[in-house]
Amino acid sequence: MKKVILIFALSMLILQGCTSAKKNVVALPDEQVAEAPIATIEKEHELKANELHIVWPAEWKPKVFFDFDNDEVSMYTARALGGVMVIMTSNQDIKLSIEGHADRIGSAEYNQKLSERRAEAVKEFLIEHGVDGNRIHTSGHGQENTVNCGKLRGRELIDCLQPDRNVELRRE
Repeated sequence: MKKVILIFALSMLILQGCTSAKKNVVALPDEQVAEAPIATIEKEHELKANELHIVWPAEWKPKVFFDFDNDEVSMYTARALGGVMVIMTSNQDIKLSIEGHADRIGSAEYNQKLSERRAEAVKEFLIEHGVDGNRIHTSGHGQENTVNCGKLRGRELIDCLQPDRNVELRRE
């Protein structure tokens, strides 16, 4: 009987600990969640740029990706650009080439403009976060060099072509 009471008491303590832990969880509104990664990047960026001189690795050509038919910098793209921001503000002599790309869905003319808008969106993001725009050159390459997806159609084709919807950053 004593063992049963002891097991019951331990179970209650464990359950009490689990429920009290849940009380400390705070849910942020969607707009704060969307801004959180960028705020974190900015804070980390300020600390690192002021304390370190960081160099651009010789063969580093970071890419950021976009959703289908979209030219907006997502929170994932913003996170990926964090390292570029740190290096660009730490090294005022570096010039950057931003090359936008699109998949083959749609007209060549439309995709050319979309790739240019993607490159400009990344440039504007970097400028908003402290990088001098005079050190950045943008270009769009439309639907050049697309992935071979065979005879896929619809959603499968869109998913297969994801690697083509990107912006590549290169040190000039």
